[in-house]
Amino acid sequence: MIFTTGGTIYRACPSNEAFVLESPGGSIPSFAHMKSTSDSVGQFLSLHAKLVKEQSDIVSRLNKISKVLGGPALTAAVSGAAAVKKKVFSAETRKRMAVAQKARWAKARGAGAAKPAKKATRKISAEGRARIAAAQKARWAKIKAAKAK
Repeated sequence: MIFTTGGTIYRACPSNEAFVLESPGGSIPSFAHMKSTSDSVGQFLSLHAKLVKEQSDIVSRLNKISKVLGGPALTAAVSGAAAVKKKVFSAETRKRMAVAQKARWAKARGAGAAKPAKKATRKISAEGRARIAAAQKARWAKIKAAKAK
């Protein structure tokens, strides 16, 4: 089975274990004959190096074309994705940042102001409980009287 994408030709190996990649710049070997993991890692790294070189060649050709046409120059991301530099702060700077953040939280919470007192729970008096109990007994007596009829 043979198929192409963007000028690159992919051809299935007879063993159906891997693909042979043929590009305009040359041929990259199949992985079908690999026997161990170390072979596969070695060949993968070799393939990766070839692809990175091919990518940089293509980018340089595109830059030449872009220069002739008067367009902007391109850059090649060698590692695949552009590496994002992590900001490194000194211990002193991190400490100042922590203190400033704590101050912002304290201001937001209204530090210095006393916490609001818990609302007192309401309690019913003994007289109130007796009235509720009497009313409930009267309701049940009425229901039982209605059922007895």
